[in-house]
Amino acid sequence: MTNNVFIDNLKNLDSYKELIDSVESKLSPISVRGLSGESISHIAYGMNRHLKRQVLILTYDDLRARTISEDLSFFDDENSELFPSRDIVFYDIDAFSHDIQNQRLKVLERLSKGEDLVVVASIKSIMNKVMSYEKMNNHTSKLEFGEVIEFEKLSDDFSQKGYERVDMIEGRGQFAVRGGILDFFPINSEHPIRVEFFDDEIDSIRIFDISTQRSMENIKEIEIPPVREIIIEDNEREEVIKKIESELKLSLEKLDRNEEFKDVSEKVSEKFNDFINRIKNKLNITNLDLILPFLEGSLASIISYFKDDGVILLDEVSRIEEHVEISEDNFLERFVSLFETGEVLDSHKNIYYSLEEINREIKKKEVITSTSILKDSETFKARALVNFTVKGI
Repeated sequence: MTNNVFIDNLKNLDSYKELIDSVESKLSPISVRGLSGESISHIAYGMNRHLKRQVLILTYDDLRARTISEDLSFFDDENSELFPSRDIVFYDIDAFSHDIQNQRLKVLERLSKGEDLVVVASIKSIMNKVMSYEKMNNHTSKLEFGEVIEFEKLSDDFSQKGYERVDMIEGRGQFAVRGGILDFFPINSEHPIRVEFFDDEIDSIRIFDISTQRSMENIKEIEIPPVREIIIEDNEREEVIKKIESELKLSLEKLDRNEEFKDVSEKVSEKFNDFINRIKNKLNITNLDLILPFLEGSLASIISYFKDDGVILLDEVSRIEEHVEISEDNFLERFVSLFETGEVLDSHKNIYYSLEEINREIKKKEVITSTSILKDSETFKARALVNFTVKGI
């Protein structure tokens, strides 16, 4: 490793060397005390570079996650990422901001390629379910100069990955077809891509400027990741439809027992039968959150994207647990209201991962708990203790 003033200074600290030795000796869980927000970023950066491992800093809320991420970018902006949380929407939506979705997918795509990143996330963002690691890789493809590929099949592939077909692309997650030209804007590129075909052969691949439409650079190949966290594959459609039909039947039986919910019964029937028809006919579904509970076999936590030797640094376990408890209570209250107004089915109450499910995934990795209190975590009982003395900047 070349000289690095940030890491070289850390390596002179006895406490840091003790932490590294504990991680390498697989003494997980390791309890660390005395770290501030800035020093958590520094320690995580050091472990990432020193140990060549992926690191997940998991904290209690989005504001804290953004603050730690900003601190981390001071040390390394290129190999650090914020994994933001997203709100689950149970209503039909025509338009929404893709910024958060694109950022989340960018992190998943980089992790799926095995990049040694430091990722910062709140517990809320970790509780969101995403497509499995295997599904992400299956739906990530590559186009190469000179490759022969059926043009119509390629267009279908973009739709399957979640790209929106438009006349002219304006942002990430869109594609357009004009004659033998395919334009698309993947999440892993700063600029859109233009692919020109001669019959079924790729004649050129170019990066172009979205405002001027002028070519900027010729490239030999481009990787195309999906632009949605949730994808319904053709071989899943029949099973998803069966699950929704079964769940809809049970929900209607519950509602029909009470005369005052008659109008609600009609609403929920109309809403989810429309979803069933859309799935059958492979029509665009803007809000896939409503399909989440029926895709359990192909969903996962972002934690499963990290390598087996990945390190998870838990920032204030007690506060994480408190935030989960509050979030679950708020969601349950919201769910009851939505069920009584015909917006959700009974299975939607399990749309997030529970803390128990998340903790099971965390325990599969190397775990470090950072706390400002002396009390040890009941969930992650420490096998090693490291004390730091730091000063805030």
